[in-house]
Amino acid sequence: MAILVVLPLALISVIGLVVGDAVDPALGIPAIDGVAMVIIFAFQLLGGNYTLDFLRSDLFSPRKWRLQALPYPPFCHALSILISSSLFSAFQGFAMVLYTHWVYGVRWGSFLVILGLLLFFSAFNQLVYMLIALSVKTDKLGERLGEVYGLGSFALAGVWFQLPNTLVFNFLARYGNPLSLSRNVMLYIMTGRYGNEALYSLAILLLATTALVTASIYFGRRKLA
Repeated sequence: MAILVVLPLALISVIGLVVGDAVDPALGIPAIDGVAMVIIFAFQLLGGNYTLDFLRSDLFSPRKWRLQALPYPPFCHALSILISSSLFSAFQGFAMVLYTHWVYGVRWGSFLVILGLLLFFSAFNQLVYMLIALSVKTDKLGERLGEVYGLGSFALAGVWFQLPNTLVFNFLARYGNPLSLSRNVMLYIMTGRYGNEALYSLAILLLATTALVTASIYFGRRKLA
């Protein structure tokens, strides 16, 4: 909770003091709006650790033999972990959305649409971590792959530093990682512009979600049988 709630709010507060009332010239929105949007959605990438930890403790540890006595198969328990973790992570993000709106005046647009996007993006990230948990043999490897996914998306989205101005890196920064895809959709919600980018990004996320579900079913049948 400290990492996924306190830390992003602290970063927003500190960076907000630095940018003040400045406007982001590239996006045409207040800089604090862009900062809050990127940080909140960036930390959603790490929310999949909820699914990873619960799957590990419930289904991939000595405790799993006790769970065999439950009146439903293991994949139903895994599905319940996925759903509950997705809801918790999304509402955690939405609480930060409301906080930044009330405290810093961030203009998010439709809160209902933002909640829907957070639910979708949270479920997407939980699926990524579920696939990691189902497809690797050791807990340490799963944790490292989760870090590579989250921190790699930070880097490709240009959160830490500007990527080289080449065709490949420009594509990766715009469409090549989950954070940039969600940012494209959010910019459309907040500004009413960038409609094509939002449409393409949503289509890519839907296709990727379908692939994740298919892969999770395949590996889940092998590991949870």
